[in-house]
Formats: sequence, C-alpha cells, structure tokens
Amino acid sequence: MSHLNKKLTLFDYIIGKFNAWHKEENSPEPLTFTRCIKLLYFTCLASVDEENSEGLFRTFNNFSVYDRGPVENNLMNNRIFLFNYYFQGEILRSKGNNTEIERERKQKYQNNLAKYRSETTIIASIDTTISKLKKQVPNLVNMDTDSLVNLSFKVLGEDEMLNLLNPVLSNDHLQEKQEIFYKELSTIRV
Repeated sequence: MSHLNKKLTLFDYIIGKFNAWHKEENSPEPLTFTRCIKLLYFTCLASVDEENSEGLFRTFNNFSVYDRGPVENNLMNNRIFLFNYYFQGEILRSKGNNTEIERERKQKYQNNLAKYRSETTIIASIDTTISKLKKQVPNLVNMDTDSLVNLSFKVLGEDEMLNLLNPVLSNDHLQEKQEIFYKELSTIRV
C-alpha cells in the first residue's frame, strides 16, 4: 500500500474523529478543509512525546507553510480521493454509500483501517492524541478558521515562516512548538 494511500486513509479516519468532536461540542461553524488541516497539524504536534519523537509527523510528513498556515501538501493535492468525505468548496460533506462504487470505496477504507490496526500502533496513537486534545482543549474544534490559522502562525514563529519548505522535525524542535501551542491555547477563550 502506498504512503499516499495510507495518508488518505488515516486523514479520512481523523476527519471522522474531528467531525464527531465537532458534533459533540455543537460547533456553530462548519468544518472546512482549512480547519481540518489546521486541526491535523495540531494533532500531529500533540502526538510528539519522549517515546515517539516525530509523532504523527512521521506519517503526515509533507507540511509546508502557506498564507493560511501549515498545509500537508499530499492531502491538499489529493483530497478528492478521500474515502468517506469530500469538500464542497471548503465545506466538509459525507460521501454517500448508495452505489456499488461507493460501497467498494467504503470497503477499501475498512480494509485499509484493519490493516493499520493490525500492523501498527498508529490508529491507537491517533485515538489517544485526539482524546488528549479533547480533554485539554475541548473547544479547539470550535475555533473559527481565522483563529486556527493565527494560532498556527504563533506556534510556527518567524524562524519557520522564513524556512517554508524545509520544516525542522527534530524532537527538541517539535517539543518546543508543542509547548508554544499549549501556552497559546491557555490564553485563548473560545
């Protein structure tokens, strides 16, 4: 299975987690691609720890910084290939399950997830990280797009903004960014 297929499957899974969280929090603003990508970035950042020095950045390893903050390029360029979701304009929508093609797509997604559950700990890492974020920052999913973009710029800092295409993924660097993320979140009220 290709690395891109793995990213798409896992991003699809993560979007499902964000969507459920979004509904739990009765968020007034719809989920958009930009919001999902920022939430993914923060989820990757929150997944970094002593044992897992790159966290989810090991899989989602092609972030670049654009005018709306960090974007995982492979996902941006291939989002039409997601299994369960699509973006109508920017707005997140669920794909149907009515035709044979849609059922085959859904089955492929389920097979991919089963494979990742049995072969790696990445699904457990995603679940743990999102649960941790929900407990520590329950309103993160309620933040509007502009607030998430601004938060991502604060976390990145000027040094990273100047180094757009060569992000630093050392453990110390990522843990420093994680500390900035939690510090900034502590000052924000949603």
